[in-house]
Amino acid sequence: MALKNSNKITIVGLKQAKKGFTFLHSTALDECKSCELLKTCMESLEPGRVYSVAKVRNKVFPCKVHEEGVRVVEVEESNLEAALEPRVSFRLATITFRPQGCRNLRCHNSRVCAPPGLAEGDKCKILEVKEKIECPLSRSLVRALVEREVERVSDSRRPQ
Repeated sequence: MALKNSNKITIVGLKQAKKGFTFLHSTALDECKSCELLKTCMESLEPGRVYSVAKVRNKVFPCKVHEEGVRVVEVEESNLEAALEPRVSFRLATITFRPQGCRNLRCHNSRVCAPPGLAEGDKCKILEVKEKIECPLSRSLVRALVEREVERVSDSRRPQ
């Protein structure tokens, strides 16, 4: 069953702990591996996904990486813009995301043709179909706002 992504608890630097702050989550630095907050800070989120701070909490901790410390926040996975073929671009349709195969990183569309935060095979719901994209390779593409859907493992499929 696919679900709307729910908020997750994590920790971000004090300067980043602002509602609406968006970031691409990565893996832990070497300095983080011995930290008692590692699970909450780094392992509660999926590397390679884009998150936005939805709520800032009051709890603050010292940190080896963020010199001013870190704060507990609630985050949600961000909706992202992606380049899609018009034939599959219908509002509220669920698609299997496939990045455009273009390798031209200088193209002004490259961040929507292969958006950070989306991976090939992700199930996404199209929230809004936007304008046609002017593609230098003459591909027929439109800009769309998508929400990645997360599969919930039911009890019967959960490993024992």
